[in-house]
Amino acid sequence: MATTNTRVVVPTVPGAERYTVTDVVFDSSYPSGGEPLAAAGLGLTSVSFAVSQVKVAGTGSVTNVFYDIANAKLLAYAAAAQIANTTDLSAVTATVLAFGR
Repeated sequence: MATTNTRVVVPTVPGAERYTVTDVVFDSSYPSGGEPLAAAGLGLTSVSFAVSQVKVAGTGSVTNVFYDIANAKLLAYAAAAQIANTTDLSAVTATVLAFGR
């Protein structure tokens, strides 16, 4: 079966966008729906693409993080489920590579 591909960002001239690499330390009470993380917190005014990963798992069970561009939130997951509301993730650090302006 063939894949279906959809271009989500129009081709741009290299250098038209910037990228930043930001370490984000979660706080002691993870909110349902993710930690708010605006483009400004990543050193940008807008984000067009982002990739994130767990840098320090701490004592929690965080196995994956995902930056939700549309809602400007960093979500934490344990296996396939989002981390529960009010979980202490203060020992967890994520690295976010973000492209934008």
